Amino acid sequence: MHPESLDALGKALYGPRYVSALAEALSRHAPQPVQPPHVTMWVKGQRRIPDWVGAAAFRVAERGREELRERAEAVRLILASPFDHGMPSLPPSD
Repeated sequence: MHPESLDALGKALYGPRYVSALAEALSRHAPQPVQPPHVTMWVKGQRRIPDWVGAAAFRVAERGREELRERAEAVRLILASPFDHGMPSLPPSD
């Protein structure tokens, strides 16, 4: 796996402060726990990315995509009935 791809995946799934979340997710598919400093060194090219990370990242991406869909649906439901959630109804933004 390329460092740039691992960095892009982490940011896409977990936002700009993704390192800890990605380390935790990769650990579920790793031969040993992944620590945040490992992820940082991998994406900066300071340490070679182990061969197993590519397959683990694929699994993390699949699960992450589902989690993003679930969160997007939860936000959609909140915005569909803002008064039920104690929010004012605002006009759609341009």
